[in-house]
Amino acid sequence: MDFTKLSVFIDSLESQGIPGCDCAVFSGHKPVFRKMQGHKDSAGKIPVSHNDIYLLFSITKVLTCCAIMKLIEEEKIFPDSDVSVYLPAFSEMTVRTSNGLRPAYKRITIRHLMTMTAGLDYNIQSPSVSDVLNATCGKASTIEIIDAIAREPLSFEPGTHYQYSLCHDVLAGVIEVVTGMTFSGYLNKIFFEPLEMTNSFFHPDAAASKRIADFYLYDPKNRISTKTDVFTGFVPSENYDSGGAGLYSSVDDYIKFASALACGGISSAGTQLLKRSSIDMMRKDQLSGDLRADFDKLSKKGYSYGLGVRTLTDSNSSKSPVGEFGWDGAAGSYVLIDPDNGISIFYAQHIMNCSFAFEHIHPTIRDLTYECMGINK
Repeated sequence: MDFTKLSVFIDSLESQGIPGCDCAVFSGHKPVFRKMQGHKDSAGKIPVSHNDIYLLFSITKVLTCCAIMKLIEEEKIFPDSDVSVYLPAFSEMTVRTSNGLRPAYKRITIRHLMTMTAGLDYNIQSPSVSDVLNATCGKASTIEIIDAIAREPLSFEPGTHYQYSLCHDVLAGVIEVVTGMTFSGYLNKIFFEPLEMTNSFFHPDAAASKRIADFYLYDPKNRISTKTDVFTGFVPSENYDSGGAGLYSSVDDYIKFASALACGGISSAGTQLLKRSSIDMMRKDQLSGDLRADFDKLSKKGYSYGLGVRTLTDSNSSKSPVGEFGWDGAAGSYVLIDPDNGISIFYAQHIMNCSFAFEHIHPTIRDLTYECMGINK
């Protein structure tokens, strides 16, 4: 293996306005490449290091759906279970139409939530959520906010379209009801503690907050990043565990989770965290027809959507194999998991509005990794 090309590419990102980033590649449970570029701070005095923490935004969703798959394995829930069995607030939903609101004909299921086809939107500042935050002085719990989400109309009849939304936040609420634990507590039990992910949490304390990498806003035209405050708009309450966007983690931590999935759900210590059959179910394409057409608007060339993850369906679009899966986060982080070859990649940066990351950085890291490892499909 010769990672020269990938190393040169990571180094080149500073000239494209990426002030700091970190990339790890594992084969099995062993690191085969690690490259840190730039600085943690906007002053350019502290180099990127293993100590840095990032808000991962939507990469949280991969963990959320794995947690749901764990409960499916244990037969505590089922993919086509009615969500209102666990969250009664979803029992009487309405749908927004050109003629006003009408009752929904179909019930939302766990599968609808996992595949983003439930009809929800991504408005975490909706009137109903604002009302519950005002009533609780900004301290609403996960369940209180999820119940508020249920009071908003659906964008369409469940199962008829794909729409990126708060579906996985609702799944976190399902997990809390089924397990009797907070969502973050359940993730600690089934993933963070067994994997020794000591730098992964939803609400960083003062010490952890000092380790968070500086946060930026990207100017795509001029390829310049300007320091700004960390965006926490997807977490409206200090008591809310966002299953869709709330996780803070380090590269060292998240690659442990990704590599376990790439190794059939088995940790480096030999613990079976998730069955290989569950992983294969997650990466199975779930979309067709109008649903796939909706997903294609996200411009993830060669990919469709499984249970909470993108999954590669077109071998001509990537140097990775069909069935490679993962997701990305709003600040530009990226995870790739390939169980067929035992490969995992995790890349972190902390920059909002950086379409350059999604359109160029992520696919280039992916393809160069397979090229450098000499793996042919």
